[in-house]
Amino acid sequence: MAETPQASTNFRYSTGIRDEDIAEVRAMIGQPLRIPQWNLEASIDTIRHYAFGLGDDNPLWCDEDYGSRTQYGSVVAPPTFPYSIFPAGIGPGFPGLQVFQAGGRWELKRYIRPGERIVPSATLVDVKEVEGRRAGRMILLIGETIYRTRAGEEVARNLSRQFRVARKGTDTRSGLNYAPRSQAWTDDELDCMEDEIIAYRRRGEVPRYWEDTQVDEVLPRRIKGPLDMQTLIAYYAGNLAGGFYRSTDMQVRHRRLALTRPDLVPNCRPPEAQAERVAYGQGHFDGKVAAEVGMPGVYDNGWMRVGWVQQVVTDWMGDEAFLEVLDTTTHLPNIVGDIVRFTGRVTAKREEGGRSLVDLELRGERQDGELSIKGTAIIRLPRKSH
Repeated sequence: MAETPQASTNFRYSTGIRDEDIAEVRAMIGQPLRIPQWNLEASIDTIRHYAFGLGDDNPLWCDEDYGSRTQYGSVVAPPTFPYSIFPAGIGPGFPGLQVFQAGGRWELKRYIRPGERIVPSATLVDVKEVEGRRAGRMILLIGETIYRTRAGEEVARNLSRQFRVARKGTDTRSGLNYAPRSQAWTDDELDCMEDEIIAYRRRGEVPRYWEDTQVDEVLPRRIKGPLDMQTLIAYYAGNLAGGFYRSTDMQVRHRRLALTRPDLVPNCRPPEAQAERVAYGQGHFDGKVAAEVGMPGVYDNGWMRVGWVQQVVTDWMGDEAFLEVLDTTTHLPNIVGDIVRFTGRVTAKREEGGRSLVDLELRGERQDGELSIKGTAIIRLPRKSH
């Protein structure tokens, strides 16, 4: 009978940000990273599950009959669907430091279609020391993930930004320390929010032409929330399960592998974190863990918030347009009970390289008026004369 490998005791769990850790991670810049892949193939179901996880039932993503009548001839995947292949989480090294999504830039070439196998590759691009108003000293990791077909065609590229922050109480110079808070609503308030959701309309099959789009045009206001556990579970089921989240037996085997053979587990996250019994992302579901990492309560997923911004844009632009660039910056966390209202406006329109483009400025605010996320987008719109 083969001997069971014993857990290594060589791992070092840092309690703060150390210069030697910074140097060690900087040495990884440009090196290919080992990354976990969740969805291997875009399919009718993986596309639909990802869209439903965002609360986005656009028939262009979800209805085969509808998709067959469009210029694409089938359903297509939402622009940020590659998150479900690999969620562009580049945060190597710094054992013991918490990971928070800070934003990122999507550059999109075309829609991904059912039946396509997508292969991601990732590298660390830069490591910066920054100061945060709420967290003190932080590390900002910038990573690049490229998504290609098996034939090598690039379909999407993501430049991600991740904060690494000391956990609460471990470093006097850094670490989040939000005061606990909660958010509750009356039935009348919830009725008004539901009416707002029902009244919202997407552009859909009606083309939005470049000629008819004006600078300073305002996008319809869009509400998301209130955030609840069902929403979080739906998102994780469609996007992240299996990549970083595993069921019991697989958790145990993966933790043991991280302890005994760290060279065999993904290194886009520190093996030490992958060996922990309480996953560093469990604050998305567990209030105690959320408090331990300095958050005000069970909090949302930053990638989900990016998907919400995407939905605001794709609902506005219509089926014949294409989202070329989406660049977002994540701000204050949303906790269970919070709502976010999104607004946007057209800031410019231009013709470039034979493409008719408009620029958007986007913003999402919580019910307390605090900024949740902001961003910009570049949209390619159809022309009446083409």
